[in-house]
Amino acid sequence: DADAERRRAGLSEISEVDLSKRKVKVRTVTCGICFSSPSMQLLPCEQRALRGRGLGTEVEHSAYCEDCWQELLTHSVAAGKGCLNLRCPMPGCSEAVRPSHFERMLAQRPDALARY
Repeated sequence: DADAERRRAGLSEISEVDLSKRKVKVRTVTCGICFSSPSMQLLPCEQRALRGRGLGTEVEHSAYCEDCWQELLTHSVAAGKGCLNLRCPMPGCSEAVRPSHFERMLAQRPDALARY
């Protein structure tokens, strides 16, 4: 089943191309890591709710600011090959951080991007 395989790989049903074409209602919320900066939506998963475990309810997905994304990706790259399997930092979410996300967020950090 294609959907099960996509979920196992941590890929959303929404492709990056589809995501860029969609008119998305942007939420103005604080970052889910530092709780200060306005967040940005990098991954497709940040645009949908997560099903609460065992509760049958939906939980709003966190979004993260550009600085926190850059720090997370920079530290992940510095830590080694685990960055190749990096997932969304939201507990309960398994969306994969794609190479294009690394390229976008580490464009200002050429050393980290080259190491990636």
